[in-house]
Amino acid sequence: MDAASLSGLGLEPVLTTSELAKYLGAQVQAIYDLRTDGRGPSGIRVGREIRYRVSDVL
Repeated sequence: MDAASLSGLGLEPVLTTSELAKYLGAQVQAIYDLRTDGRGPSGIRVGREIRYRVSDVL
């Protein structure tokens, strides 16, 4: 599924931590550190992984 078909369902696209780090040009550990400090975008836990809403990042 692509972003267009997900938006038709009312679902917002999400990014993995590595995708977010690549988008921001930062290290993955920096994303974890920012989240721990409460300064990064809020994440959603999906199983053992954390996902970030695109709207929270923007």
